[in-house]
Amino acid sequence: MVAGFGNNAASYFADGAAVDLTPFFDSAAWGLGDMADDFRSDLLSFNTLPTGELVAFPHQTSAQVLAYNQTLLTELGFDAPPADLAAFREQACAAAAYTGANGEDVQGFPITTDPSLFESFVSSQGGQIFDGEAYLFDSEIVTTVFQLYADLYAEGCGYIPAERFAEQADFARGLNPFFATSTAGFTFVVQGFVDSGYVADWSVTTFPHAEGTETLQVFIPSIILVGGTPEEQVASWLFLKSLVSAEAGALWSSSTGYFSASRAGAASLTDAAAFGAPQIFPYFEAASAKLNDATVAIYSGPSIAAQNAVRGFISEAIAAVTSNGVAVEEAVATLQAQATEALAGS
Repeated sequence: MVAGFGNNAASYFADGAAVDLTPFFDSAAWGLGDMADDFRSDLLSFNTLPTGELVAFPHQTSAQVLAYNQTLLTELGFDAPPADLAAFREQACAAAAYTGANGEDVQGFPITTDPSLFESFVSSQGGQIFDGEAYLFDSEIVTTVFQLYADLYAEGCGYIPAERFAEQADFARGLNPFFATSTAGFTFVVQGFVDSGYVADWSVTTFPHAEGTETLQVFIPSIILVGGTPEEQVASWLFLKSLVSAEAGALWSSSTGYFSASRAGAASLTDAAAFGAPQIFPYFEAASAKLNDATVAIYSGPSIAAQNAVRGFISEAIAAVTSNGVAVEEAVATLQAQATEALAGS
């Protein structure tokens, strides 16, 4: 067994190094059986190739959320984090024009070249970058998101962090109103507030979204079954299956801060005392509520081999429309051509 994401597994499978897990799930002898109703089967599609093979076991998830500083937003005159892009722009620009009580210059939204951040914005507007057959970067929604990046940067309502994770440090000092983070990073955010001494009422929510398209992007670090004897493969599968029992799932979540694929395991975590790191529980709980909200769609990036290269192209396009001043239409056309070529060659 090896660890990896769906796009890693797709590459391994193309090289003949990963095993299709579908026969194990479907097996009358070895399948999930009574555990099937408890297992988050909605995660399976994100590790399934367009040709139907299930190439990685989704035993845990994290999610990308918008961490927001309600104390700062209240100072700026807002009683809640932004629910749509119009409010997002307004709040980011208000923050960028604000001077704190001690004379500190507050900034707007931290723009990074993280492709996952970009995908969260796109999916939250009801868009997609891949439809199962082709990349769709030349769509209206993708263009809108790139234009958002360009406008925030040009108008001074967004800024480029000085170094990796600088946006997180800024947030923990009250120097930006919100930033994107993985739920797996809550421990570091909490520690940032401890280190800075700044006290704020903060929480997490989904990204600003269009009506009816509230979305949570999930990251699914999974386990990939590789070659071995039939006996070794069955033994490996039985181990994977044990990870998603209710008891094991609750222990996994409370010890790591990742969400379990066991619904009962998640439901059993009801207070901070159940956590190995109780200080992150309020934020874990807030994100878990969104993850388990039937009105919130779940999104994950394409599980195809080409996605490894395409993520790099997305980062280049973000840099192009912000600090490099390239027109959005030109950047989108370049990205579409690069992604189409990468897909054809994968």
